Amino acid sequence: MRISNITINGYRNFEQFNMDLKQFTLVIGENNIGKTNLLNALGLIFGQEISIHRKRILTSEDFNYKMLTNYKEEVFKLLEQGKNDPKDFEDIKPPEVKIEVTLTNFNEDQEAVVADWFTNRELTEAKITYCFAPNIALFDEKSKWFNELKANYEDGHIEKLENIEIPISYYRYKIYGGDNSTKQIDYYFLNMFKMEFLDALRDAQRELVSQNDYRLLNRILKNKADSGNVFKELQEDLTKLNEKIKIDKDVQGLRDELFKLLKEISLSGEKEKVNFRFSALESSDLFKRLSLFYGDDQLNIDKNGLGKNNLLYIALVLSHLENLEKENQKIFYRLIAIEEPEAHLHPHLQKYLSTQLDKQICENFQSGNCKHGVDCKQKCKDKQIIVTSHSTHITSHLPLENTAILFDDCGDVKAHYILKGFDYKAESQKHVKYLKKYLTATNSTMFFARKIIMVEGISEQILIPKFYEIHTDRTLEKDGITLINVNGVAFKHFLEIIKHGYYKKCLVITDSDTNTKMENRAANLEEDYKQLNELISIEKTQESTFEKDIIKDNLNVIRKVLAETRKFKIKKLLKLIKNEQREMTIEEGFDLIKNHKSEFAFNLSDYVSGDFNVPQYIKAGFEFLKD
Repeated sequence: MRISNITINGYRNFEQFNMDLKQFTLVIGENNIGKTNLLNALGLIFGQEISIHRKRILTSEDFNYKMLTNYKEEVFKLLEQGKNDPKDFEDIKPPEVKIEVTLTNFNEDQEAVVADWFTNRELTEAKITYCFAPNIALFDEKSKWFNELKANYEDGHIEKLENIEIPISYYRYKIYGGDNSTKQIDYYFLNMFKMEFLDALRDAQRELVSQNDYRLLNRILKNKADSGNVFKELQEDLTKLNEKIKIDKDVQGLRDELFKLLKEISLSGEKEKVNFRFSALESSDLFKRLSLFYGDDQLNIDKNGLGKNNLLYIALVLSHLENLEKENQKIFYRLIAIEEPEAHLHPHLQKYLSTQLDKQICENFQSGNCKHGVDCKQKCKDKQIIVTSHSTHITSHLPLENTAILFDDCGDVKAHYILKGFDYKAESQKHVKYLKKYLTATNSTMFFARKIIMVEGISEQILIPKFYEIHTDRTLEKDGITLINVNGVAFKHFLEIIKHGYYKKCLVITDSDTNTKMENRAANLEEDYKQLNELISIEKTQESTFEKDIIKDNLNVIRKVLAETRKFKIKKLLKLIKNEQREMTIEEGFDLIKNHKSEFAFNLSDYVSGDFNVPQYIKAGFEFLKD
């Protein structure tokens, strides 16, 4: 079984959100776009024990801000008009939160659990819904909140929208199956679906110490004790220790001394007995004394680095969920949500961790190309993993087919799988093959940006940030703009992602080179993406190349840069460069640096200042991004 789709309405930054989920899904995107909220929304339905216990009773801050504001505006408007009859307000719908998940791909046991939640005749889809809404009428003569609202407004206590409060005490949550809201789910059945949520602020060291009944390590050890003979053998050893304690001379001496003193001060006299023995230990008490050691030096985990403990914690959770079956309760489905697994890990460990997470689910289990042996089909069918990340290293090392981007599209949060829209035709597969090979950790930064600039090579990569700062008096980083060097003219491979649904403003800065017929050149790109001119702008040089446009508009500065770039070359060239009496042509300047473009750009960056003339086509591109 797996969650194939989730719909979120009215929850935090999700006004109306819909997303398909896969057996293994990597969710990426810029900060505050809703990755954590997505996992929390799933937790409102499936969250139970281990490290997550999300309160299902929400607060007013959990409502979508836009919906909440619209609601307050409607109420405030009627109050201003002098309305005070509940019937005047009956068309105003109070804000509510609704989260729906569609379940598919069941085995026989899972079908039995979801039998009452099916939503189609073929019995292939079931639905679970969490709803947080008023259970009594807000606008009613008997409503205490409504009467107080009118009184406060009349007394002048409500002068603006912010003073209108939502009566959370009137709200209740319910979780129901299928399309009928009266079919509330018995928690006995809901408990058969387990979710483990490793949030970004997890304290790995705390969870790896078994000193509390609620710590992860303690739960795992208790489960092991319940299912094995370890605890029974330890109890037997404890009984032997008690026998040795009875005959120990030092213990006998202390016992006799206490008995003598007790006899002197007690009315009971010799009836009082004193002895020493180990207290009867429950498994929870016994395992609280166990510590976890790690590494060649066998250091206690509190001496480990944060990165190692993070890896230990993730491994422990995966191990726990792999062996979670209990004698008194069968687990039919496991949802593992991991937020920012890259925490405290250097790039190499991030890459390795990403490959290990990918191995937890075999996407090919239905075709029989399994990774887990004969049990592959069942192992994959009752486990689903969702990972959120800001790491370009993890993004570039997990399957693109499973990678979804959350992004802002004119105020609405949308989800887009990177390879969505690419069909199986030769042209599309060529793009896919290229992206899988060249969508590196550096280029993956485009998925965490608000806007994108694509350039051809290293010269543009060095100079465009400088030009942007001169033109806008801001930096690319401050405006959330990512600069991508496509290393040649492979623009189309990346632009296809934007075309198929990743709607981010993108500026392409390219050479005109009208004498070439390559598909990625300006004229062809303009034609291919002319229908997306509000989203994609193709800005091309007036001269044939980027460097020639710069030379044309900045001859005085260029002489100094050329002299520095070619200072080890023959004197004749240096004389031409420094000869201010003679007008240097664009072609002469370009000939001097055409084999030294990156060095030229690097040297030029030191001379770029407020009086530098940024080429007009580049300034036009910056204005496109600003709009």
